[in-house]
Amino acid sequence: MTEVINYRRKPAESAVEQGSTGNLYLFLGIVGNAALWITAFLYLTFAPKTYSSKLYVSLPGAPPPIQVGLPGSGAASSQEVSPYSSTPFDPRSLYIFLTSTEPVLRSAAKQLNMSLAEFAEPRMPRVKAVEANTLIEFEVQGATPEEAQKKNIAFYNALEARLARLRVQEAAQREAELQQGLRASQVKLEASKKRLADYQARSGLVSNAQVGQVVNNIQALRNQRDQIQIQLEESNARLRLLSDNLNLSTPQALDAFALRADLQFMQHLKEYNEASAALASFSSKFTPNNPSLINQKERRDTARTALITRSQYLLGHSVSLEDLERNSLVNAEFFNKLVSGQEEQRVLETRLQEQEQLRSQLEARLTKLLQQQTTLDQLQREVTADEAVFASALGKLNVIRSNYVSSYPHLQKLTTASLPGTPSSPKVLYVLLGSALGSFFLTSGLTTFWLRKRITLIPKRFKRIITEG
Repeated sequence: MTEVINYRRKPAESAVEQGSTGNLYLFLGIVGNAALWITAFLYLTFAPKTYSSKLYVSLPGAPPPIQVGLPGSGAASSQEVSPYSSTPFDPRSLYIFLTSTEPVLRSAAKQLNMSLAEFAEPRMPRVKAVEANTLIEFEVQGATPEEAQKKNIAFYNALEARLARLRVQEAAQREAELQQGLRASQVKLEASKKRLADYQARSGLVSNAQVGQVVNNIQALRNQRDQIQIQLEESNARLRLLSDNLNLSTPQALDAFALRADLQFMQHLKEYNEASAALASFSSKFTPNNPSLINQKERRDTARTALITRSQYLLGHSVSLEDLERNSLVNAEFFNKLVSGQEEQRVLETRLQEQEQLRSQLEARLTKLLQQQTTLDQLQREVTADEAVFASALGKLNVIRSNYVSSYPHLQKLTTASLPGTPSSPKVLYVLLGSALGSFFLTSGLTTFWLRKRITLIPKRFKRIITEG
């Protein structure tokens, strides 16, 4: 009787044990899930909310080249190299680095009258490069949407101010280098100009146009010489014709011209002619011993002697009385033509001689100028080259002054700082999803442990029944 009663109690005790174990797991599941969800709701309710403001900018490529034309000297150009020309280097990394520097952060905080620690709460501003394009993303957090937006605006303005200072510093450095080169080229230009001016003053050769002018003058003198030569030949032809008509040779005509031009000779000739005429008249009237005839004869002889003496003095050689008489019989009109032709010939010969002398002087000057022209050309080329270098340096300096963003190109703002409508932290969806996953894993784990417990009790139960049966 006792054995039957013991046999029936043991299964009852197992049921009680199983029920208490299930209740324990159920209790743990309820408490664990409740704690998990209560914690999540408390976090969502009391955790401080943060808002994220975003701003997008672009770092464009290089602009078109800037060129400055310098007529007569050269040109200056400025070509900005694209910031993306170096493949291994992303220029956006430099800008991202600058955003993390203390000067930029302090400048942004100062704009909002905040300390650096206050500006960095709840998290430091985050700047990142967007892949596969030229964009840069600015993300700044704040306790309110307005604070996040203001922080983002101040942060971007601080970066722009920093870039502006860096550009000015770079431009000042590059300008100082160019100024040094500009001063050196200016000194060299002034020295070359002084050498040119000294040589021009020393040589009298101011420009190559003087050489051309001398050449033109020589050519003009040659043309004039040819014309004078033609006129002289024509005059000689007329003199020869007159000489033939007068039955005088050219030397005789020249002698006649010289004698007829002398007043004293003409006076002696007049005296000789009058005495000869009177002697001829007295010869027919008086005897040879007549005193009047003798006086006229002496008068004639005296005049003849004076004629011969004067002609020898004028001509430089002796002339017969017959030639003197023949010259005296020359027709006045023919003689005037002869005189005018002889005078024209003399003038032409004088002009021709002067032309030849002047031409010789000009040719000698041309030879000297051509020798000096080589030196002048060399000095002028030096001045031109130095002017080109100076003008190019000056043009580059002006270009740099107007374009000083080559190393730090301007950022192009694509969007304004956003005003967030929802908090970025805490994220309700992530919290609920995390709580749900936690609840699922907790419940699954407790259920697994409970089922495992029951499965391990089944073999023990059958073993006990078999043993007691």
